[in-house]
Amino acid sequence: MDKEILKKAIEAMLFAYAEPLEAALIADVTKTDIEQVNNAASELADEYNYNMSGLVILKLKDKYQMSTRAEYFEYVQALFKEYISSKLSQASLETLSIIAYRQPITRPEIEAIRGVNADSSVKNLLDRGLIKEAGRKDVIGKPIMFETTDRFLLFAGVCDLSQLPDFEEFSQNIQIEAEEEIS
Repeated sequence: MDKEILKKAIEAMLFAYAEPLEAALIADVTKTDIEQVNNAASELADEYNYNMSGLVILKLKDKYQMSTRAEYFEYVQALFKEYISSKLSQASLETLSIIAYRQPITRPEIEAIRGVNADSSVKNLLDRGLIKEAGRKDVIGKPIMFETTDRFLLFAGVCDLSQLPDFEEFSQNIQIEAEEEIS
C-alpha cells in the first residue's frame, strides 16, 4: 500500500475509533505489516506536530490514539468540565489516584489508605474503563489487584505513567487546593 494512502487510512481509523488502536489491528485491516504501520503513524504524528495542529497522534505502548494537543486541553476541559465532574465523584477520583500511584493494588489496600469502603468507587472506575483487574495477589484470600488502563492515560493527559506528576508534588498541590477551598 502506498505510504500516503496508509497514513490517511490510519488517520481515518484513529479518528473514527476514538480509543487506542493496536498497531497489529491497523496492519490487519490495511493488509500491511506492523513496521509499515509504525513508520506511517510516526510520519503522521510528525506532520501533526509540524503543523501545530490542535490534535496529536499518541503512541501508547503498541497502540495509537488521536488526541487533543496538550496546549489546547484547557479549552476541551472547559467544554467537558461539567460532564467529567458529574461522572466521577471525589471518592472515585481519590481511589483512581491511589491506584495510579500504587498499582497494582488490591481493594483492601485502597481501603486501608482511604479509611473507608471503596466498593462503589472501584466499580465506578471499572465501569468507566479507567481501571482493570490485574490478577490476584498471592496472599491469603487472593484479593484482586487493580491497575489503570490506556483510557486512564488519556483521561490524565499522559502517554505513560512516568509522565504523571511526582507523587509528593501531586499530594502537596492537592493539599494547597483544599486549603484554598476552605478559605
